[in-house]
Amino acid sequence: MELAHTVMRWNLRDRRYARLPDNAIDSADRVDCPLLLLSGSENKIWLDSNELCHDVLARRCPQLDVRYREIPGYGHVDPFIGRGAALDVFGHILDFLDTHR
Repeated sequence: MELAHTVMRWNLRDRRYARLPDNAIDSADRVDCPLLLLSGSENKIWLDSNELCHDVLARRCPQLDVRYREIPGYGHVDPFIGRGAALDVFGHILDFLDTHR
């Protein structure tokens, strides 16, 4: 994604993914709800992909309400299942949801 600024299906032969767009970023203008992208600052799996996705979406689809929140000290799935997620992360999710009632 970083070089191409695109999100592609990884297995074009697998029919389970046939309904997905060839390039998800090019189809982002079809998104009709706000997006919150969460990532841990210590995410060693996807590195800065959520932040980059936020930047690309904000630039390509300025009408889209897309927000990015990086959680300090958290890894890949820690924002959802980490020991302190209820205290450190869930409040950000609730704030986001509250602003979009």
